[in-house]
Amino acid sequence: MQASSQHWHEGQHSLIPWWEYFIGVMLVKAYREFEDRVGATGAKRGAKRDMIRDVVNRLPNEFRYADLERALPAVSRPTIARALRELSAEGLVRCVGRGRDATWEKTI
Repeated sequence: MQASSQHWHEGQHSLIPWWEYFIGVMLVKAYREFEDRVGATGAKRGAKRDMIRDVVNRLPNEFRYADLERALPAVSRPTIARALRELSAEGLVRCVGRGRDATWEKTI
């Protein structure tokens, strides 16, 4: 930052040092976000079901299938459907309605 302010009063300063710093910060942030996302999708067997359970716990008492899809874009529709069937069989959620307008609600 100081290097980009040198000779500012004379109008001879350079933004290149600031720009290099800024790009470096953005790259570090991008790589960290990438590592977080890759780590979430490259997990052990059954991890996606655990992710779905976690999201269901954080959703309001009533939620829709689309809410899960938005929260978990890396998880396929069949996996979400299978996890909801498992949660339903365990008595943790139940489906209210049928088709596209179906709402799920937590029973606990």
